[in-house]
Amino acid sequence: MSRRAMHAVLKPLVLTAVLLWVAPFLSITVPRTVFSCDSMLAVLACVTRIPEALSIVQEERERTAAEEAAFENFSERVVALNTTEVKPATPTAGTTLTSPETETAAQLEDVRAAYRNTVMTVPHYEEEYDEPLTENMAAELGTDLAGFVHGDDILTPNLQQALIRASHAAKQERASFRKSLDRERDTLTDARRRLRDVSESTERLATTPLDRCPFDKLLRVEHRLQNLKSDCEEILQDRQRDLQKRSYHNDLQLQAYLYPSQPWTFPVLDDALDCLSRLQEIEDWIVQSVIRRP
Repeated sequence: MSRRAMHAVLKPLVLTAVLLWVAPFLSITVPRTVFSCDSMLAVLACVTRIPEALSIVQEERERTAAEEAAFENFSERVVALNTTEVKPATPTAGTTLTSPETETAAQLEDVRAAYRNTVMTVPHYEEEYDEPLTENMAAELGTDLAGFVHGDDILTPNLQQALIRASHAAKQERASFRKSLDRERDTLTDARRRLRDVSESTERLATTPLDRCPFDKLLRVEHRLQNLKSDCEEILQDRQRDLQKRSYHNDLQLQAYLYPSQPWTFPVLDDALDCLSRLQEIEDWIVQSVIRRP
């Protein structure tokens, strides 16, 4: 057993033994500075990363949903376009050679216009992509399709079907990612609620008048602190299990994708560890205060 583990086991035993030993003889005076407003705010300030993470996830979800709808809209517009089979034009006597491209030239331009007016008009397009049509279409639908749409004038049935399939695939990718974001949002929301419960309970302890506190009341405070620590540890374990059991698109990579500009990657784990650390500080102080009594 490590020294840290041994300390964790022995400390509650030491506290209980000392309290029982001194019980008949003293009341304990706890300085207000320990449970001051600053200490209370420090505990409440533990839950800072999760709300920020929720804001990030919500914004990403809104963007993903907008792109999902944009690709659906684009595919519907492509479906509505007429197509023309490309056949060699055969001139007849006394007629001018005409090409089927004349009839369908505007239709591929309609494809390009549809892409501009759907995929490229999502509110965050310039901020996140800021790419010309051909470059973005190549990234989303494939280089070959982007080349055909950019370089040709004729929308053939085969090209139309290929565009519809590719846009459906892009839409489905967003739908799957949105579900992953929903799971992340639900996990963050639940963890925020549970950690706020811990913080509110700690606040109540922090504002309890403990001047000349009898040992039995202080012992109850210690017991409550142990329960709050257990709550934090349970939140940590639940989050770790949640990350481990998710397999879609490597959710550990999802964490890095969502929070690259933050000094943290795992908001639930970091907030829970901060709360646990604050509770540990209070408990350590109680132990030391009792041990140092004359």
